Amino acid sequence: MKNVNILLVEDDEEDILIIKEILRRSSFSNFVLEIEMRVAEAQRTLASREYDLVLLDYNLGPRNARDLIEGADLRAKLTPFIVLTGIAIEERDAEALQLGASDFIEKSHLAPELLARSIRYALSRAELLREQQRRDQQRIEMLEQQISSQKMAALGSLAGGVAHNFNNILAAILAASELLARRSGEQARPHAETIESLVLRGKGVVADLLNYTRGCDKDESECDAGEVIEEAYRLVRAGMPPSVEMALPNLPENCRVAANSDHLHQVVTNLLINACQAVQEVGTGTVLIAFDSLEMPRQRDQLNRSENQWLMIGNAKETEEVRTGAPNDSLKPRDYQLIRIEDTAGSLDPETVPDILEPFYTSRGLSGTGLGLASVRRNIQQMEGCLTLSIDPGRSTVFEVLIPAAESSDLADNGAGAIAENSGLPERARVCLVDDEEIVGENFSLLLSRHGFEVSYFANPLQALAELEASPEQWDVLLTDENMPELSGLDLAERVHSLRDDLPIILWSGRPLEERDDRLADIGVSRFLMKPIRIREIQEAIEQSIARDGQEASKREASMAH
Repeated sequence: MKNVNILLVEDDEEDILIIKEILRRSSFSNFVLEIEMRVAEAQRTLASREYDLVLLDYNLGPRNARDLIEGADLRAKLTPFIVLTGIAIEERDAEALQLGASDFIEKSHLAPELLARSIRYALSRAELLREQQRRDQQRIEMLEQQISSQKMAALGSLAGGVAHNFNNILAAILAASELLARRSGEQARPHAETIESLVLRGKGVVADLLNYTRGCDKDESECDAGEVIEEAYRLVRAGMPPSVEMALPNLPENCRVAANSDHLHQVVTNLLINACQAVQEVGTGTVLIAFDSLEMPRQRDQLNRSENQWLMIGNAKETEEVRTGAPNDSLKPRDYQLIRIEDTAGSLDPETVPDILEPFYTSRGLSGTGLGLASVRRNIQQMEGCLTLSIDPGRSTVFEVLIPAAESSDLADNGAGAIAENSGLPERARVCLVDDEEIVGENFSLLLSRHGFEVSYFANPLQALAELEASPEQWDVLLTDENMPELSGLDLAERVHSLRDDLPIILWSGRPLEERDDRLADIGVSRFLMKPIRIREIQEAIEQSIARDGQEASKREASMAH
């Protein structure tokens, strides 16, 4: 049994000796006794360490037990205490118990077993109170989690609707800017590119909101990290004043990573914006971007090293919490692409590090959203990547992002080329485009037509279904919105697939799709695209879907021939 630490607060030396002797003779023998004779010293002692029990005299010179109980906040700390008195006054007894005393004992009645029993009762009562406090705290935390979960669910429903409407607006703006650039020639192209960059930034903001409220599954897609970094750099550079210097190195070609391009774009953009804002706050400085390929763990020494270093996110589940250290054993052995973003402001406070990745946390008051770094966290977790932070106060802040390199980028490129060469694409592919947002449908219908497609546009999915039922062979691909009032894109796809199971179907929407991939494959959906989206990406998706369908048809014919 462990010793019980007891603090005796008594200003009479004879009473101290008596109480020590009574304790020594009692059956309560496992104790360590410390003594203070004044209220002020006792308060300082209680502030510096914890005791299992306090024995205190009611009268302590010019002060009394109430001063110590209230000054040391014994009741709130759940420190049990027993009040001793040389004079039995009923009012004092009631006052002591009202203050939270476990017992009130007249010194003349003190006896070894009486004191031992009183101490055991005080300790047991304190433990029961602590246990009740723990249970109450657990209930409060569970209730807060439930309320938070309900809030996030409500926000998720709201965010989904906002995402659909807002991304449709952005899609219309993006299509209009591309049409404007084609009609106005080279002079309008820089302005169209600026509009495109801002639209994609708006898309990223919507994606951030959806990430917090709904989460997202691992995405198996790949992208060229160099292209993403360059595009994010141009976007952020355009919005920053000359006082913020930004240095972008020459990026190598074909640095493919196992990550969704939109998610990686959000990571790089958010880290660049944070770095630039830190430089703005101190007046002047530089934001440096570095890019490299690493084989981990063999080349881990090439990572940045600092006295103040944190592993913010590891790519193993047990390392997701913020902790001090470098990304050593948390990294799976494989090739990585390293993105390093450094600012020379060095203004990030190490004390705030554990909080900066939490949703809605911001150190910038009303000017901050608290969404940027939380989005970085979610996206890197989804990529199974790693994020480290190093701070040299007043000199620099360095974020390092490790993203798994694509395992077969060369094969992927060759495969794409094979599709392009052997696809057997029709000279003018026929597209059935269905979208209830007429401005979106009409603008993309024009763009697709100018890219060599023959497009039939329907604002009403029921009308499109009737045409497809009447003549299902007249189109090479179906491109349909998902969220439509009279017939959803999924229902339309299922109906069309039952009519013609070899027709490639592409879904697009302003909000994430919640259907599983196997369900989509069962109804003939080959691709899902998130609005807003560039026309060249739509063109690639259409061509690849038609080519893939053509290859599968050729395989079936060859199999039947054998």
